[in-house]
Amino acid sequence: ICIALSRKSFIGKFLNLKEPEERLYGSLGATSLAVINGAKIIRTHDVRETWEAIRVVEKIIEYGSEDE
Repeated sequence: ICIALSRKSFIGKFLNLKEPEERLYGSLGATSLAVINGAKIIRTHDVRETWEAIRVVEKIIEYGSEDE
């Protein structure tokens, strides 16, 4: 699954943010949810920030699966 959610207008509408540059946190939240739901390829404007968010999600999933 490939996604491109970075700075999208729907995030601006949800958060009442006009400028795309203001949408980082919303983009990270949406991307994290997409990864949880199986996204494997991510297109983003904010590479480092997105990588860090995805890494946290992956570690949480990994940690949770250790209990099974």
